[in-house]
Amino acid sequence: MAGWPLVELGEVVEPILRGEVPDTEKEYRLIGVKWWGAGAYEYARRGGGETKAPLLYEVRTDDVIINKIWARHGSVSVVTSDLDGAHGSSEFPTFVVDRDRLDPQWIKWWSKSPVAWSACAALSYGTSGMNRIQPRQFLSLAIQLPPLAEQLRIVARLNAVAEKIAIIRASHAQTATELNELIVASHFSASSDRRVRFAELIDLHEDKAPVEQGIDYPQVGIRGFARGMFTKDSVSSINTTYRHFNRLYQDAFVVSQVKGWEGAVAVCASDFAGLFVSPEYRTFRCRPSYMIPGYLAAIVSTDWFLDGLATLTRGQGARRERLRPEMLLDWEVPMPSVAAQADLLAQFRRVSAVQRGHARIITDCEALLPAMLNDVFG
Repeated sequence: MAGWPLVELGEVVEPILRGEVPDTEKEYRLIGVKWWGAGAYEYARRGGGETKAPLLYEVRTDDVIINKIWARHGSVSVVTSDLDGAHGSSEFPTFVVDRDRLDPQWIKWWSKSPVAWSACAALSYGTSGMNRIQPRQFLSLAIQLPPLAEQLRIVARLNAVAEKIAIIRASHAQTATELNELIVASHFSASSDRRVRFAELIDLHEDKAPVEQGIDYPQVGIRGFARGMFTKDSVSSINTTYRHFNRLYQDAFVVSQVKGWEGAVAVCASDFAGLFVSPEYRTFRCRPSYMIPGYLAAIVSTDWFLDGLATLTRGQGARRERLRPEMLLDWEVPMPSVAAQADLLAQFRRVSAVQRGHARIITDCEALLPAMLNDVFG
């Protein structure tokens, strides 16, 4: 903010070393630092004989801590009270704050701003050692430093806004859970004892578009846990080995073979019709007499449906099986008749409207703090 002096960090923070040789009889809480100012955290507990570090360094509440390798990605934080007494290796330099001039929370909020990330990234260019930032380089960074009283006032305001956002986020999560449970309870009640294989509800139907020379194909992806579709960059014919893409159509049930087990599924809205997905995304058409697309869209985002999808494939990580069409089509689920689906759909649409309203509120709230940080540190 205009009018505040720029001060090198070295004027208000000082390196601190509280090193000790690891004691084989002692358990250590080991600390890491997340990217983009997301905070320090305990990532493991290990005995002194389990670490290869010749020295471990104790951290205390309100220490500034950085990850030398990833500081260029905003891996800067302030130690919270729950991490007091934890330890880090020499890759995590720590600094004590001159409390007469600098409030540690000022550095915490600065670390969450793009200004801080850009400043740290600039120090990494051209350096050796995997782009590590050395403590002396970090101390050369200039930050805006208002009077301490002004820092405390701004920090209090930022903390209050963050607390209110956390309350809103928690309330939204609770409401989302209750709406999810309402949909599932209504679905099971209407299904009664009726169970059917998915092959009775949908069939594989793919609009395959051959890859032609000189053509760009605008792409679509699907977020995990049924969080919806999103547009991606176009893929040119010269930049793909695929012989065809699958063209999306309205109401298609789209399933990622690779990530279907973690809920990368969606019913295609009109906004995405005509765009393309790779052959790893399979598209299915609802059978009109047995499955209403809007009803399917409502239930695929429920925990019940996502938990069921996860059981269809086996394995872990890169060895996880692909969710092949025959696996999905053979899945037996409770399902109400199409008439009962139609009766419930109006209720589900009201639920969906509430969910969208909450999502907009959360989106607006999430944008508030970055805007405030830009005003303060930009």
